[in-house]
Amino acid sequence: MITGAASGIGKATAELLHAKGYSLWLIDMNEAALKTMQQSLPNTEITVCNLTDKNALEVLSEKIKQKDKIDVAFLNAGIVMPGDFIDSPFEKSELQLNLNLYSTLFLNHVCGRKMKAQGNGHIINTVSMAGIIGLKGSAIYSAGKFGLRGFLMAFRNEMQPFGVAVSGIYLSAVDTAMLRAEATDPKGTALNFLSEPIEPSKVASLILKLLKSKKAEVYMPYIDSLTTKFLGAFPWLIPFIYPILEKIGERGRRKYIKKHGLLST
Repeated sequence: MITGAASGIGKATAELLHAKGYSLWLIDMNEAALKTMQQSLPNTEITVCNLTDKNALEVLSEKIKQKDKIDVAFLNAGIVMPGDFIDSPFEKSELQLNLNLYSTLFLNHVCGRKMKAQGNGHIINTVSMAGIIGLKGSAIYSAGKFGLRGFLMAFRNEMQPFGVAVSGIYLSAVDTAMLRAEATDPKGTALNFLSEPIEPSKVASLILKLLKSKKAEVYMPYIDSLTTKFLGAFPWLIPFIYPILEKIGERGRRKYIKKHGLLST
């Protein structure tokens, strides 16, 4: 089961797992993209669902309960809407929290119950380096990811006695449509471009390895996680380092825009 399956990390992971013989259930709000994937990935089930709609979540919950078995739930759907917190309509904050945190917690709950009854299973959540250090210009995104990381630390230990693994993947910027939109958004953070954005196929390979290791947390690239953890441990340093990081990130952003032929807005 993969949420946010129609593009980016979700799509790359679906393609890799299908090639490895997994039976897929793909969930996204983009019906056209899901139908296209279904044609290229035979015997794949698709469900169109807006995860910010509580009624739709309830319907999806019933479908999960009715499944004979779910071995892996990859909870990947997410959104970032750049901009300083007080300069953005609060509705944008609600949307991000509903998708990035509330719906993810809801699905962990439903899938966790399902897998507990089975006596096995693996729930993987896409988190972010923004769940370790707060990003200026993405405060609400960071809030949701910080909350998700704290939840996963506890939830993993709650589920361990029942044979269910719970993991989080912590990524720097990934080369997706969402990142390309942020690259050209004047409100987007340049910190996403401190290093070369990761290809979704590499994240998919990381997930394949995680299905075997069942680690609590995995990071990509690992070197970025060390920097992020260091700054997270000493937050008073961040205001002094931010100007330097932003200059480096802005160079990376311009290089990324040029590489992909994007137009700045």
